[in-house]
Amino acid sequence: MDGWMRGLMVASCLALSSGLPSGAAAEDVEGAEPADQLSPDSVISREAWTQKVRQARERAEQARREAAAQPREEAPLPPSRERLATDRVLRDETLQAGDVVATESGLFLVRGRAAGGELILQPLPRRP
Repeated sequence: MDGWMRGLMVASCLALSSGLPSGAAAEDVEGAEPADQLSPDSVISREAWTQKVRQARERAEQARREAAAQPREEAPLPPSRERLATDRVLRDETLQAGDVVATESGLFLVRGRAAGGELILQPLPRRP
């Protein structure tokens, strides 16, 4: 709960408790749990509060300026559809010798597989 809201609650409680004997109100505050006690922000003057807000705004503006001054790293471009299709073809385990595949680099004839499982491709000549 922020200091302003807590101050409003305290003011409301004080207004309501004004009919109680002064000793009863003092006992309630003294026996209050630490969470129920007033925060330092709820008892400061309006000028002090305004100064704290101004300082917080200045810190936020300084942080914004520092962040704007930093060079931005551009996000890497997503792979093209052609690149994705080529990657999919090169990982295809169902290809056999004699198959023809289309990649971003052109057409290739599958000659077989190497010992590591990668495809052995032979480029097909382009037709004029």
